[in-house]
Amino acid sequence: MEGIARNAMEMMKTDIRTSTTSMTSIPLPLKFLRPHFGTIDKHFASMKPSDNKLFLADILAVLAMAIDTDSTKALLDYKLQGNQANVGEWGHEFVKSLSAEIGKEFNSRQEADKSVDDLLKLVADIIPFNMSHNAYYEAVDLLIEVERLQDLHPVIDAHNHTQICRYLRRCSDYISDPEEREQMLKIAFDAYLQHNSHSDAMRVALKLFNRELMLKAINSAEDEGVKKQLCLMLSTQRIVLAELEDEEELYELMGNVPLNQHFLDLAKELDAEAPKSPEDIYKSHLVEGGQKKAGSLTQTVDSARQNLASSFVNAFVNCGFGKDALITPEGSDWLYKNKTHGMLSATASLGMVNLWDVDQGFNAMDKYTHNNQTMIEAGSYLAWGMLSSGITSDMNAAFALLEEHVTSEKEEIKVAAIYGLGLSYAGQSNEDVLDLLVPLMVEEGATMEVVSMIVLSLGLVFCGTGNDGLVGSILETFLERSETDLNDPTARIMATGLGLVFIGVGEMCEGTLEAVKAIEHPIGRYLELTIETCAYMGTNK
Repeated sequence: MEGIARNAMEMMKTDIRTSTTSMTSIPLPLKFLRPHFGTIDKHFASMKPSDNKLFLADILAVLAMAIDTDSTKALLDYKLQGNQANVGEWGHEFVKSLSAEIGKEFNSRQEADKSVDDLLKLVADIIPFNMSHNAYYEAVDLLIEVERLQDLHPVIDAHNHTQICRYLRRCSDYISDPEEREQMLKIAFDAYLQHNSHSDAMRVALKLFNRELMLKAINSAEDEGVKKQLCLMLSTQRIVLAELEDEEELYELMGNVPLNQHFLDLAKELDAEAPKSPEDIYKSHLVEGGQKKAGSLTQTVDSARQNLASSFVNAFVNCGFGKDALITPEGSDWLYKNKTHGMLSATASLGMVNLWDVDQGFNAMDKYTHNNQTMIEAGSYLAWGMLSSGITSDMNAAFALLEEHVTSEKEEIKVAAIYGLGLSYAGQSNEDVLDLLVPLMVEEGATMEVVSMIVLSLGLVFCGTGNDGLVGSILETFLERSETDLNDPTARIMATGLGLVFIGVGEMCEGTLEAVKAIEHPIGRYLELTIETCAYMGTNK
């Protein structure tokens, strides 16, 4: 009898597997067997343990996929009682349904602190099947559900690593657990590196903001051209690895030292070297009866506001070219056509004209630093910081030049020098800047304008780091300031500076949010919202 039963089930299995070629229709044998599911189930329950019972459990598992049962995991229940190997022999839809039930059962057992070894045995059989049938995403989803992402390592190869790693990178954006996110991205990093996709590995390292992995990606590349490309990728994010300081060419590429020359070479290729005037942008001569704008050669009336606007336009249109048609020509008196802060802004705009030119830019600004007009002198210090923004070199010129001016008795010069440091070292986490500015922030008698500019500058320098020491100093400053000081509009600039420190750090901000509650002034709520907004930006939280 057992031999006859076995033959009958073998025929049933063959009919189920071969009766349809459609991926959307239910095989006819399953439709026929559905009304008899209860009878078969009762017979199955009465059977003694045997190979036939295991075989029938497999058939009931397949049948459960096509009918409504009282159990939400009937397919899994039968499969666990049947043969727990070769799950792929019943086809992709069966494996897909089984995977879904495994995920639900795994979570249920985890909450109840029960063993999941039998589920993991099924998973170990499902993953190779998915990989061999290009179901990479289903395999990753299942391993995420059962918390076994490390099992991806053996099944990632040269043919599938691109798709799997791309999916892991996308999934990481929706993972709230920092440890799970880090594990996911590190798997992608290792796979990329293993298959010589160094650029993709560097992108993952940047996403993790892990300097060790960045250095590993560079050191693992054998081709010098690839190493240079990786360093250029770091340069776009203003990241410089001190471990490569001895490799001069790579270090300069990371520090953006040749950036200005590359920009000028591009301008030469495009035949765009000639400086432009604001009038080239306004084109007011094309407007019938139009009034000539400030900055045009034929204007007759000066307007301080219009002159300031022209200074900004001039800076943007000639950004990085090292020369313009408004301020730098010999004998130009443009700076004196502006008033007070307009004069400062016009001078500072030369920092944009000389952007990234650390070789000649500082010398070009030198004559303005000795001007008897305080605003022009202050503007030149701001220009120093602006022109060296994003550039890291052994000279460290910006710090050397601005350091002595952050303690100036003239507040305009002091503020300009402080903010110049912030612009120059933005994103570089420079400890020298921290040691220089923090004592000034807590200095007795420091005005709110100076303190707010210090916090903003340090926020730029340590953007996205969550630096504990800096955060503690800023919070202490908030607590020590009087109610009158906190009512000052510049207190919001301080809040912005602290928010910058927490950009993109997520849950790292939680401790600070608790500490902010000690600030009884209404600015505390504003500060809390700023920190939380910056920390969770782009997370859909």
